[in-house]
Amino acid sequence: MNSSYVRFTYILLACWVLGLGYVAHWFFSLGDDPGLSSSFVSAHYTWSQQQPPRGGPEPRLDGLVIGAQGTGLILPPMPSPRETDILRPSNVKKQSEIRTCFWPGPRARIGLYTTDPDHYSHEANLADLGRTSALTWFKLPSEGKLVLQGQFPHARLLSLVAFDERGQALDWVADHAIEPDGGSENPFRRGVRRDTPKRNYTLTIVSGKPPAANRPANTLYTQNASGTPIALQLQVYVPDRDRDWTGGVGLPQVALHLPTKQILAEKETCEQTLVSQRGKPQPKSGWWPNVWLALNQLPWRDETRSPAEYFDATAMRRFFSLEYTALSSYVPLLDLFLDYFPQYVHPDVREMSWSDPYTQFGYTPLNLAYGRIYAVQGRLPSTPRSWDQPNSPMSDQAEMRYWSLCTSSFPVTGTVVDCVHDENLRTLLDPQGNFTVVVSRLADRPQNATERCGVLWLEAGHGDAVPGGSKSYAALINRHTLVDPEFKRTWSEVESPRKERQVFGVSRPVVLNQTDKDRFELLGCPVSTISLDRLRLILEKDRRR
Repeated sequence: MNSSYVRFTYILLACWVLGLGYVAHWFFSLGDDPGLSSSFVSAHYTWSQQQPPRGGPEPRLDGLVIGAQGTGLILPPMPSPRETDILRPSNVKKQSEIRTCFWPGPRARIGLYTTDPDHYSHEANLADLGRTSALTWFKLPSEGKLVLQGQFPHARLLSLVAFDERGQALDWVADHAIEPDGGSENPFRRGVRRDTPKRNYTLTIVSGKPPAANRPANTLYTQNASGTPIALQLQVYVPDRDRDWTGGVGLPQVALHLPTKQILAEKETCEQTLVSQRGKPQPKSGWWPNVWLALNQLPWRDETRSPAEYFDATAMRRFFSLEYTALSSYVPLLDLFLDYFPQYVHPDVREMSWSDPYTQFGYTPLNLAYGRIYAVQGRLPSTPRSWDQPNSPMSDQAEMRYWSLCTSSFPVTGTVVDCVHDENLRTLLDPQGNFTVVVSRLADRPQNATERCGVLWLEAGHGDAVPGGSKSYAALINRHTLVDPEFKRTWSEVESPRKERQVFGVSRPVVLNQTDKDRFELLGCPVSTISLDRLRLILEKDRRR
């Protein structure tokens, strides 16, 4: 063989190895801490003079913490809690103590129970300040069944969802579908007072798949063989005023029923159903931060290192899947396909890991480098009023059970920053039933972004929560939960991209770039929304700077 050819091959191979090593070094160093001066923006994480009840490292001034397993995360600023927030610094210690040997305790935003991102996991399933959940793990012995006995909470919504180890929902049940025990009533059903004193229920969990017909009531199926680790998530939305996160009824008691007819007490049940995952952090899902950082440094991305681009006005769009979110954010040619070949773009709908099947999301990425103030307008669907009306039966005329709007670092970590939900907005609607919410950092908050002036304010946060990431990124998340099948103006009805307008019409949520607080303050108090309405009507598509 020609020696020069061999020499050239070795040189080429060496260059390839060196190049690959350089790329690998660059990729794995993307999440390195850039230092306080480059990551500090404005508001920072604050909690109180005491440590969160489950401890964790003390955050740096910009919110940076390093978890016990080395995970770096920038904790978002924590705005002043609203009265309707379930968990607040004033009650979090007491709420944290509501747990049993089977239920490890409630889950909440990072920074509230703990500052350690490795202790209680990232919120890849998009935490919501109007919802609290408890996640436990168990396994069932052959022909054994797990029986839960509890009470319907004094709350807006209750659901139980079984997941596999990847966070995919296996089986689920919502409150209205649960049959009450004999002599009890289900307060989530038509005509039943929400404060009914007799409110007991019993649920059974068994291994395997449900029967094709005549499925037993109040039974969840693991869809797996006996001995398989299964996660069970209990979710409670909007407990009544002054109730704890369980809706004032405590956690369901559990008992393992064996094929020998023996029934184990709760302590023995905990021991016999124990798996290693119980009490451990929820497995992380979502984007690997280094992939996020690398994509934001592609040659056609700008210096803000954010997938969010400039717009004057844009409609919120449906979340289909993490894969489609990546494509729509980073592949420029996708817009051309949507414009000229929409019939070829049909993303699969894939629920986020650890997300309940009753919820669908809309979202909008924001870039605070292109606008310090954003206003969100839209029609608020009808929902039951529950927080301060414990006696009235649950409304059967509601279009959905729960609606919220949150700021988040979605999709890379999903840490929640701030939320408002329907109870916060219903007294601030205009005559057409529309709301206005202002999104900014605290330093940029307009003086008229107050309830007195007819609008609510959301803290935008200070970036994507990733060390070395974007300081200007934020995401708006709109949650629709347990929608009436007859109601069609909802995210689940959007079957393909850019169909939001056809589904929602004039009621679709629109995000308006107000640039800075001086411009918004010109709208006065009460806020005059005439100019905002004009933007909604004139500007139907995103426009790039």
